[in-house]
Amino acid sequence: MKKVLIAALCFSLLSCQYTTPTEDVLEVIFPTGTEGFVRVTSGTEETPCDTFPIVDGKLVMKKTNLPTTLTLRYLKALDADSTVWLAVQGAYTRWGCAPVGYGRTVITFDSLPSPVSVGAIADEYGDFEANDVFFNDPQRFRSEDFLKAHSQSLQALYLLSNSWNADTLQRALDCFSESLRASDRGQELQQLISSRKEKGGVAKLFPMWDTAGKAHSFEECLGGKEYMLLNLWASWCSPCRAEIPDLIAYYKECGDRVAFVSVTIDEDRSAWLKAVNEAPQYEWANLSYKFDGTTEGRPRPLLFNNGFVPFFYILDHNGNTVYSSIEQKNKDRPLDDAKRRLNELLNK
Repeated sequence: MKKVLIAALCFSLLSCQYTTPTEDVLEVIFPTGTEGFVRVTSGTEETPCDTFPIVDGKLVMKKTNLPTTLTLRYLKALDADSTVWLAVQGAYTRWGCAPVGYGRTVITFDSLPSPVSVGAIADEYGDFEANDVFFNDPQRFRSEDFLKAHSQSLQALYLLSNSWNADTLQRALDCFSESLRASDRGQELQQLISSRKEKGGVAKLFPMWDTAGKAHSFEECLGGKEYMLLNLWASWCSPCRAEIPDLIAYYKECGDRVAFVSVTIDEDRSAWLKAVNEAPQYEWANLSYKFDGTTEGRPRPLLFNNGFVPFFYILDHNGNTVYSSIEQKNKDRPLDDAKRRLNELLNK
């Protein structure tokens, strides 16, 4: 039997930060008496794909970090050849410019006609105004008056940017209700603020591990030099990889006084290793905090959830952070701004 190929349900996410809620919930409600299965695909490709049974007329997905793009298909039987593609009315206007999964998302289908079914969507924690301001008027989103007007909005709390400095984040967090400050996201932001204020916070993350699985201490990487330029990057970050020749050139200028260290935020070890092998060869350590030789590895530390890469820290010989890319106020590349600050320190 021919498979029915019609428009798919796509949820698009524009996000300016790495952090997502501890647990997202997607609930799909079907007409009374509906039995069968739902095939859930990450993105619009055929794979990877999971199939879930409909229980009591519902499909409930509880998962850390739901995929940013989902395709849902209804199957009357597990091995059915034909499928009903599930679409959501207004999906592109509602979800094309808004975070997905910040809390609980509910989709309701009143019927399942073949070959396509259209449902309605609701976001329990939706906050259209906060979302619109965050993406289109970020300066107003920073204002205390605006945040206090949204002090009960969980979505507004999730929209606070990890790329703000500790003082700005603290002022923003203080605008929210006590219950939201005590939520998982509220506590995470408070920990991020505290970690940014802690002296020697980045240096305390050592030891880190190289591509061969060898541990390296802060003192070993510093090598007795005055400062350390620590570069956060990722295999999937094109600007990170494109700037490597510029980093090599800068190393030749000041490598006798500055220790260079690259640290990946990759979650996929094979992707990290492949990117390192493809990169121009350089003389400094390329390390990972996560891949410590254990099966599970370690979670990314809060100090590396800064909202963007490439990202730079400058550490002095005592391990104190004297600069980070969060301080950048101009439109230069993060590398250019870090170089400007480091040159000021070296010329004092």
